[in-house]
Amino acid sequence: MILTLEQIHQIVGGEIFGDSLLEISGISSLQEAISGQMTFLANSKYRSEVDKTAASAIILGQDVSLSDIAVKNGVSVDDPYYAFLQTHQAFANASAELPTGIDPTAKVGEDVILDKNVSIQAHCIIENGVKIGEGTIIWPNTYVGPKVEIGSRVRIRSNVSIGERVKIGDRTIIQNGAVIGSDGFGFATFQGQHHKIPQIGTVVIGDDVEIGANTTIDRATLTETSTVIGSGTKIDNLVQVAHNVKIGRHCRIAAQVGISGSTQIGDHVTIAGQVGIAGHLTIGSNNTVLAKSGVTKNLADNMGMVSGFPARLHREEMKDQAKSRRLGHFLDELQELKQKMADIDSILN
Repeated sequence: MILTLEQIHQIVGGEIFGDSLLEISGISSLQEAISGQMTFLANSKYRSEVDKTAASAIILGQDVSLSDIAVKNGVSVDDPYYAFLQTHQAFANASAELPTGIDPTAKVGEDVILDKNVSIQAHCIIENGVKIGEGTIIWPNTYVGPKVEIGSRVRIRSNVSIGERVKIGDRTIIQNGAVIGSDGFGFATFQGQHHKIPQIGTVVIGDDVEIGANTTIDRATLTETSTVIGSGTKIDNLVQVAHNVKIGRHCRIAAQVGISGSTQIGDHVTIAGQVGIAGHLTIGSNNTVLAKSGVTKNLADNMGMVSGFPARLHREEMKDQAKSRRLGHFLDELQELKQKMADIDSILN
């Protein structure tokens, strides 16, 4: 696919400079771009790479002086990284060959409602009463349980399992091997035995959500209750979301995070890799939980960065870590003092 510089300008906005009719065949990094491609400068520490790039055009921040740039064609925008994303997406969408229709090996149940341009690929099972919105694609070997509702332009990759009555919003992406609507880990112990508590709620996923490969999201425990993933939230691979958890809008959750049951997470929360969160907690909005932290108490809104076990303000955790690193030095000094005291004592006696 070929886009002119003017067409890219129409996508990303900002100000165009150079040859507006220049043809662009793709977008790549400063180091890897070739002639005919576009590149971008989103971080000033890579400024020296601009003069070495072979790219024919560039996306720049509006704070960069054009007179200092060797590449003489491009666009100047407020957010170069977002403009890169938009341009990359335009090329990706144009080159993607999207499947259409229902494969003859797929099994589609009764009372299923399919909007136009739905694609169901090989060996999928779509149970009774499912509703699927316009332009949604379901890749091979995926299971969709009874009375599931899936929005428009959803992408569900291979080997996904979606349990009964789950609701999925528009433009959501579910990566390979994810399990949505599995039973929550609920047991009552009586006379030394663990008795399973039926998990008969569901899962509700908002619009523009992404769920990573092999992530699991458990259904809620009781009828008319839901595990909720808010619109715009992005979940990485290998994340466990337990029953009755509620995650707000536009959160980011990295790989190997575990969120225990009935915890509520606000909007715009970032949870880094391998964080563990105890059950029945409230994590306020606009917080960042740093990697490998253990959250055992509620976090108020707007605390900022927290870390450690148990998680607390990052600056406090760093102070204590700095003190602990100096502990060996203090012990050495103490040993020296003890030796000096012993020497003095021997002289006096």
